[in-house]
Amino acid sequence: MSVKVPRAIATTPLGALLPLMGDTDVEAVPILENGKLIGIVIRTDLIAAMARGLARESV
Repeated sequence: MSVKVPRAIATTPLGALLPLMGDTDVEAVPILENGKLIGIVIRTDLIAAMARGLARESV
């Protein structure tokens, strides 16, 4: 059985995940390195990254 799941690699910019997770029902994206799971990005991670970016811009 094969399931098509969105995935990324460690060097994928977070901005590339925004449309995927913002415009669809995708809640999490596994991060792979050499075919092995090394992490997962969830919507909360994207929100936190955007908040940090906004905080830096306001300083």
